[in-house]
Amino acid sequence: MPGTAGTNLVIGLTNTPQDVNGLQVASDRLMKITPPATIGTEHIDYAVKDLEAILASMKQHPREHVELQNALLRQDLPKALAIADKVGVSEAALTQQGGAQWGVVIVIAIAAALLLSSDSGSKSSSPPKSSGSGSDAGTPQ
Repeated sequence: MPGTAGTNLVIGLTNTPQDVNGLQVASDRLMKITPPATIGTEHIDYAVKDLEAILASMKQHPREHVELQNALLRQDLPKALAIADKVGVSEAALTQQGGAQWGVVIVIAIAAALLLSSDSGSKSSSPPKSSGSGSDAGTPQ
């Protein structure tokens, strides 16, 4: 399926420490994901299954998820992947449960797009004022 020309979701880790023959270096690892041209209900179904599985795992294994997140913050990817596999949130586990980990990517992409299009929060998040008609007419705002 063709993607949206020029639009990518970029996920990455920056300043990943590495030892290269005794020399300490930092590298960046980026993944550029071209979203599909359109999102269908099947994509949302995958996202829901993924999110339900991740939520259930977080409820059942809260300490392991703390370890997982901290391993990612330390950029210890082998440890993070091992924990993800243990608690059932690896790509293989999510696929077995009817999801496809990229379903979560769709949710992240939507949230990121909304965040980026919102003027960085400079607008008030208050609900709109009543126009004076309808069931809430005359209700103080």
